[in-house]
Amino acid sequence: MTRQGPQKYPGASRRYWYQDDYGGDAMEVNALVLHTTEGRSVPTYGGGGSAPNLTAKPDFEDEKLVWYQHFDIDISSRALVNRPGGVETNTLNVCQVELVGTCDPERHEDWGAANRHIYWPKAPQWALRELAEFLAWMHTHHGVPLKGPKLWLPYPRSYGNAGGQRMTGREWNAFRGVCGHQHVPENCVHPDTPVLRADLSWARAAELAVGDEIACFDEEDAEAAEGAGAGRGRRRLCRGVVTRNDPARKDAYRVTTARGEVVATADHPWLVRLPHGDVWVASRELTPFKHRIVALADRQGAPAGAWEGAVVAEVTGEAEVLAVEPLGEQPIASLSTSTRTYVARGLLCHNSHGDPGALDFAKLLEYARSQV
Repeated sequence: MTRQGPQKYPGASRRYWYQDDYGGDAMEVNALVLHTTEGRSVPTYGGGGSAPNLTAKPDFEDEKLVWYQHFDIDISSRALVNRPGGVETNTLNVCQVELVGTCDPERHEDWGAANRHIYWPKAPQWALRELAEFLAWMHTHHGVPLKGPKLWLPYPRSYGNAGGQRMTGREWNAFRGVCGHQHVPENCVHPDTPVLRADLSWARAAELAVGDEIACFDEEDAEAAEGAGAGRGRRRLCRGVVTRNDPARKDAYRVTTARGEVVATADHPWLVRLPHGDVWVASRELTPFKHRIVALADRQGAPAGAWEGAVVAEVTGEAEVLAVEPLGEQPIASLSTSTRTYVARGLLCHNSHGDPGALDFAKLLEYARSQV
């Protein structure tokens, strides 16, 4: 496919450039998805394994957004997935942008004024204008329509599909414009999937309640976050709580590993061991006999003895992927945790990417339209 228009956003840094490592498919962008990082710095994205096309980080002193580009505009990136079959969450036409900051009111309160950050549902006008400038550029140079869904729910109501804001597969494949992660078909596991509790017992995903304590692990490797590159040196097991669990039906895959089968949505990210480090890979992108999912070392999937604070690399092994099979629409449990990670059938996985929440979309489009 021929790529048209400029491929680099003017002024964007390529300090964290991942296209040379992960390639991607050529496409003609006509849609844009906004995520939030739920952090205050540029994520490592597992060494690029779950990176978007661009990340925007606030510079509070100069009141501007500092842009980092990870993939060309017309190259499919990794924050969503892009394989034929099922719901094409990348649809060969989506540019993905992560906004450094949060949509979670509790996280916003916890960080407080002492930890400068953008709470995107109440983003300052300068931040909206900077983001609008990018939208206007995408409209001018790549034809992305300056329109999108009217319903932008606040987090946590935006999680799952309780508000009916999430598109169906057919609606998503036909979408043209700007939307948030809350509008995109989402990642989750089958309701019967065993999830490891903090007391090392197992519970069906569907049975977990908000507030239940479960065994989790660090989302990012600490050494990679400090600039040492992707790795597996200081990611640790920790205690977390369930923050959301909603039933739904979504396109799913059966992932068969050397340790058994698990059913999860196409977008569901698994922690995969590669020669250069551990990275996030979605169900649909797993390759049989190539990818090995990081798994707790015990064959039954539960760590022995004192587990909290243990270095992940010291208590895990690998479960070779043997088959990846599309199942079509299946019942799932939209599970979210305080760490954004959990252990499903002994395999280490991630719940979901950030969600802009109740972003002032009308104001954002107003600013963007004034610049074209």
